Amino acid sequence: METKSDIIIVGAGIAGLYSAYILKNLGFNVTLLEASGNVGGRIKSITDFCNLPIELGAEFIHGKNSTLFSFLEYINLKPQRIRGENHIYFKNSLHNEDDAIDKFPELKDALAFFETQWEYNGEEITVQEYLEKQLFYQSAKNILDAFGLEYGTSNQHLGMKSLAKNEALWTSGKSDYKIMEPLQEILNEFSEVIQDDLKLNTIVTDISYEEGKVQVRDTNLNYFEANRVIITVPLSILKKKLIQFHPKLPLSKNEAIQKLGFGPGMKIFLLFKEKFWREDLFEMYGGANCQLYYNPWPRTRSSPPVLVGYIMAERADYIAKLGNQSIEILVKELDQFFGNKMASKNLDDFYIMNWTKEPFIHGAYSYDSPYSEGTRKELAKTLKNSLFFAGEATNFNGHGATLHGAMESAERVVEEITTGNVT
Repeated sequence: METKSDIIIVGAGIAGLYSAYILKNLGFNVTLLEASGNVGGRIKSITDFCNLPIELGAEFIHGKNSTLFSFLEYINLKPQRIRGENHIYFKNSLHNEDDAIDKFPELKDALAFFETQWEYNGEEITVQEYLEKQLFYQSAKNILDAFGLEYGTSNQHLGMKSLAKNEALWTSGKSDYKIMEPLQEILNEFSEVIQDDLKLNTIVTDISYEEGKVQVRDTNLNYFEANRVIITVPLSILKKKLIQFHPKLPLSKNEAIQKLGFGPGMKIFLLFKEKFWREDLFEMYGGANCQLYYNPWPRTRSSPPVLVGYIMAERADYIAKLGNQSIEILVKELDQFFGNKMASKNLDDFYIMNWTKEPFIHGAYSYDSPYSEGTRKELAKTLKNSLFFAGEATNFNGHGATLHGAMESAERVVEEITTGNVT
């Protein structure tokens, strides 16, 4: 079987969907190939765990000045600003972050690191190597170990200089937002436009490309031909070479793929019978077993009593091997945080989402590993005016590893195709 179109898009995460959505509206004939049985990639919502949707993957809108924020408003999904407070578990008790700094002055420099890392201009070392040289590190180790989690890894795998260079480009804003509806609803707008051009359960194995012509093959030996192809699969798929390119990708492209980071990641959702935490609680740092917990709906009285364990890198591999036993470990740690066995007494249900086990995802999201400065731009480069690359890992304007960064990459690729001005 052979299908011809103007443009083939591989991967129906938000970058692929948004690319197809824009190109279809511009009049292009598009074929969208997705390996799994559903669209959305790392956007995945469930609505039967509690009385509000929970987001197994992407969840927060990072900043107001973004394509994602504007698009949500366009489809009448109103982002609400997160107004919660961070809390620190330190010296066997839980404290509001501001109170912790007042009570324990030694934490001031440690917590400041979270806000000032992007100012670093020294030689490239790992975040871990940098922190171990700081006087504040030993006393605040468990707190500082949470730093890398929000970048999708651990401090051992983050490059101080590469991360700082990328973070300095961030322009979308400092506040986080969230919608009360399932984030998957954003996919409906795309699906209505591209549903006739979408092929699910289509696992691409080979892509042949030359100037102005591509041929894509799947596991069922179906062939798809077009003038151009846009690759939007997670970085992990390229790292594992699950798609073969003919001719082979240039050395510089392969080096960028291998150098940029991508690792294990999971979320553990704990549903309790009642809230035993302050209503303003957002994030909690300082645990020995899980360095970051968060409340998905701070300052929302009607929200269900849910806390989420956010786990990355080696810790995710370890926790995943424990299976349901990991729940006991996290609950006992929360008992330490809140005292009186509050977590143990109130645990009602749990849900473990291990993104590393997802067959077409294989982990969390890209991160800036040591000496990876410039690799995102290299990854984004077009080859022979026929092979285009989009997705969060290709965003070189400071918004990698975000939904809005993935959408920006889709806009970039569409501009390259329509204007001929390629990266």
